[in-house]
Amino acid sequence: MARTLPTNFVLLTTREDEGVIQRHPMFERLKTLCSVVVHHIDHLITNFGHSTTITLAYAEAVRSVGPQMLDTCFFFLVSDYIVADRSFSNVLKQMMSGCSGVQVGNFQVVQEDATPWLSAKRDNVSGVISFSSRELMGWGLSHLHPATVANIVNDPSNHNDHTNRLFWRVDDLTLIGRFYLMHMICIRPERTDFVIGSSCDYSFIPEMCPSDNVAIIDDSDEYLVVEMQPRAHEAAMLRAGPQTIARLARTLSKWTTARHRKNADTTVVFHAGEISSNLPDAEEEASRFIASVRKRLGQPSPFRDHPYWLGAIASFKEAKGLRLTRREMRYVIGLEHPDFSRGHIRAWLSAAVHFGLLGAGLKLRPWHPRWPDHELVLESISSSLQNKDERRLFVADRPTVFTTSMPDDGRRNFRAQRNIFMRQSPDAFGAAHGTFDACLIEMEESDMPSGDELIDRIAPLMKDGATVIVSVYNRRKKSNAIDFAKMMGAESAKLLRPAVRSSKFYFVRSPKLQWRSFDVATRMARFARRRPIVGLPLLALAGLPLALCILVSNRFSSVIKDQTPVAVVSSFLMVMHIGSNANLDIRADSSDRLDQNSRRLRDRLGDDKTTASNPDVWFTPDLASIVGETRSSADAATSPEALS
Repeated sequence: MARTLPTNFVLLTTREDEGVIQRHPMFERLKTLCSVVVHHIDHLITNFGHSTTITLAYAEAVRSVGPQMLDTCFFFLVSDYIVADRSFSNVLKQMMSGCSGVQVGNFQVVQEDATPWLSAKRDNVSGVISFSSRELMGWGLSHLHPATVANIVNDPSNHNDHTNRLFWRVDDLTLIGRFYLMHMICIRPERTDFVIGSSCDYSFIPEMCPSDNVAIIDDSDEYLVVEMQPRAHEAAMLRAGPQTIARLARTLSKWTTARHRKNADTTVVFHAGEISSNLPDAEEEASRFIASVRKRLGQPSPFRDHPYWLGAIASFKEAKGLRLTRREMRYVIGLEHPDFSRGHIRAWLSAAVHFGLLGAGLKLRPWHPRWPDHELVLESISSSLQNKDERRLFVADRPTVFTTSMPDDGRRNFRAQRNIFMRQSPDAFGAAHGTFDACLIEMEESDMPSGDELIDRIAPLMKDGATVIVSVYNRRKKSNAIDFAKMMGAESAKLLRPAVRSSKFYFVRSPKLQWRSFDVATRMARFARRRPIVGLPLLALAGLPLALCILVSNRFSSVIKDQTPVAVVSSFLMVMHIGSNANLDIRADSSDRLDQNSRRLRDRLGDDKTTASNPDVWFTPDLASIVGETRSSADAATSPEALS
């Protein structure tokens, strides 16, 4: 490829991983072949929604080229692909013949099997791994992933309940595939004003190639990539017995676009030897099956504002502290699924549930199952919320009422996801030391074993005398819910770090009626989401008496201070005040990570060390513009990158 056209290899990665990549021997070899660029995507990474991150990163890289994108072939590569020789050069031939885009299909192999095989294939001198398409195909057929085996229609032993591709076994050396979801391996955009309204393999082809001048490579001799996945990947979706047309059509109707359905008309042949004489019969069988499925499909989903994308972007915005609409708030806290919004009646019901459970601002209705727990947290942080001059840090992995209602404005409210925050070295936050007046940490019970390290990380960011609040909800099933208080009483001692000057802890005691009502409400909500035709009327009928039961039981809940009750509690809260010794230097164990973060700080802050005391020098790119929003001047400031 590099010999044919000027080539740039763009690595989309984090600042921290850049150093690791650049020290790899093959990085130097790559630089001798073509230009290599590192494009940082820290601002696009969250704890979940990897497809969202990849889509936004790809789109950002394409847009960075400017008008020249119309004369550029973009190869969208993925890091878990194993690629046969000449695959990419054959894609390039299609592009140079005049295509605007090329789509391809692949299958999955077991990562645990692939890794030692690849290591054995590496040349000891050059470090290169090289194999032909038939060699790779022969190995792949012997190490098919369980999810791939489950997608083989003429093997009725099991099936994948939510598949996007189907296979038929032709003979021992041949598979054929019909793909609804295909990878857009290469695109030369026809327009610069494209809009991203769904994941890359939903939207890039119709958005960037509106002429539909798109080729599909249908022979593994021309292009072969196999995808490595852990053996347990998609295990929860595998079911015994054959794939049925009715069940498959129901799942495909929920998400497939018109382009996806068109993709399935093309047969892709995967073969480790010569083309089998049985191929025509297998193709005919596949065509009959796909035609039967097509007859049962509903209306295709749009590639702009796809329901799944609306939910994904809402989650992304919440994780990055952007302001949410009321509907997006319902998406992220689980009151509504984006697919639900297609029906006007169901969307109205979701809005009614939102109004019925959530009050104005940070308030919950008194009949909300978590009202007693939320009120205790709200009371603990209320003094900070009423002070317009204080800076507050909200730390949580999952969306909460606080993270969805208090967007990160870069001035008073800051949002951080706990997992990403903990993966950074403490030195990465040096510019934010002594910044915050209050911090609310909303944790899961499973996070408590690492709670001491989290407090050590957060304490230096707090001012002398600042308040740190830790909230943990009891999400156990009723059979062992009583053990939550005992566990929290033991684990909470870990939070009393040297930086903590004083502390108090609280439990919210729950009457049995409240716990049972909460359990019933949760079960009914899940049932209504799975079976809306039956579940929604049932929820509407039971809603009023259920709300009344919860309202009464909420009034009988009580707060127990500084002692561990022998009873079922619905939540735990700890309020700590940070002392001046929080500024003690807390170091990471790894000198390599310290070196990486020190270099990153120098790159971000330059040689003027006086800027390190001002956390406002760390800004993320305008995420609102990335997700297609316009921000007002009042919201123009964004979060410090350290807290993103």
